[in-house]
Amino acid sequence: MKNHSSVAFGFAITMSIAPITGLAGPFDGLRQVFDPQSQCMPEVKDVLKTHMERKLQATKISEQVSVESFCASIRVGVTESQLKCYATCEADLAQQFNAKKAAQLLDEQERLDKAKQAREAELAKQQQEDQRQADLKAGRTQPTSLEDAAIAFGASPGDSIVKSPKLKPDGALYYLYGKIKEADARPTFYAVPTMSKQAQFDLAVYNLRGVGRPFHVQESTDYFKANVPKQMQAYYFDNARIEGGFDLIGRYVSNTRYRTLAGQEKTAPVFEVVYFRAW
Repeated sequence: MKNHSSVAFGFAITMSIAPITGLAGPFDGLRQVFDPQSQCMPEVKDVLKTHMERKLQATKISEQVSVESFCASIRVGVTESQLKCYATCEADLAQQFNAKKAAQLLDEQERLDKAKQAREAELAKQQQEDQRQADLKAGRTQPTSLEDAAIAFGASPGDSIVKSPKLKPDGALYYLYGKIKEADARPTFYAVPTMSKQAQFDLAVYNLRGVGRPFHVQESTDYFKANVPKQMQAYYFDNARIEGGFDLIGRYVSNTRYRTLAGQEKTAPVFEVVYFRAW
């Protein structure tokens, strides 16, 4: 009994002295296995792996980025004691990283291809438009609209001239949409500027559908005068109507005075017609 107590006492002394003297105690190996400072705890590792996966999903991966450089980036700012929890980042994320990188690079290439195709289509469209305008100006193509005729004749919008005539007419060509207000058997008429036929149609459809508040455009009270040349008079008298619409290109040659129904005297520009289409 005495010997047994001595052994037990000696064992207790050894356990108490070992940490002080630096000698390995009998449970030091077990302490290393469960010491949170020596490895990443499983539950912590699972949380951090989820964090790394979410970080990966939110990252745009370029051609130069590797799983190693990605893992290095998410280790930035991590304390030394936490680094062990990121130790298997490369191995854990390699498959997901490679799949995501391949998908993103494929998407990027498709985006670049589509952008290139769009640029090429836009360039081809612009080249076609440039050729069409060149043909209109050279007379190789006949205009089918006022916009085409304006290109062919090199005309500018004339609404501002009607609203505010110049002191000295410049002799330039201007295009207008209009409505005939006064005319007789002579090859001349007074008109007011309007929207195009298509714009008026679109407005009527909009109001007819009733999808919004009805929209109405007040008719202009600014007049202009047009003189129809001999070569266009047959078409003019066969097709023009009072309150009828028309497309016109004319040369701004002079100004004239007229009096409104309210007795106000105003100035109107006078155009020599070079293009006229009634509608």
